[in-house]
Amino acid sequence: MPGGQGDSNDSPTTPEAVAEWHSSTNGRHVALDVLERLAERYGEAESLLGIELLDTPQMSVRKSLFTMTDGIPAHYLRNFYRDAYELVRSYMPEDKIVVFSSSGYPSEWKHFMRGAKYKNVYMDLHLYHYRDEHALDITSPRGLTTAISRNKRELKEAISTGFPVLVGEWSGAAIFANSSVTPEGRNAYERVFIANQLASFAPAAGWFFQTWKTEKRIAAWDARAALGTLERGMIE
Repeated sequence: MPGGQGDSNDSPTTPEAVAEWHSSTNGRHVALDVLERLAERYGEAESLLGIELLDTPQMSVRKSLFTMTDGIPAHYLRNFYRDAYELVRSYMPEDKIVVFSSSGYPSEWKHFMRGAKYKNVYMDLHLYHYRDEHALDITSPRGLTTAISRNKRELKEAISTGFPVLVGEWSGAAIFANSSVTPEGRNAYERVFIANQLASFAPAAGWFFQTWKTEKRIAAWDARAALGTLERGMIE
């Protein structure tokens, strides 16, 4: 997005976290124009599941009584999503879904888009465990259990808002604090981690592994390698 939308998956100290899109003179117009072009071109395509309106924008939330976190104001995002919904829906039938990001704060959307005119709206929840303050070493039973419990807790919070929930991004990437773990051991831990995550996603409407193919077949990020024997069943 012009000016930057930030990334609620990233640490606030990273360059990707810059979120000044709402201050850009043409940012909103450009975003809506792109969404309209996408919806007009692909909205009725049989292969289209739906359109996500933004990818994990960093949202400003209240930190204390007098301070807010950096990011895009919640009211700006809500108004943008409402306008974007009407725009893409004018080209896209109601059996196609419209997706918005939780921005890392599912509970902030509890009373959002409640009107009867909003059809087939889904919330996107990203669940990573390798680069935030909650990430733990999965080679320990406690670390693995805590990570999976976090998945279940955040999914439950998101679903409680009343929206169907997609886990739009997740991976096998995690912290390995033990430097003695061999490459084979790492793959084994990642397989166990992935299997447990898949089980935790049962309440979700669906999930998307990040990603299907990497250049060097990195198991934590390459679905072909990570899902292994599950691959045939997933495709069929």
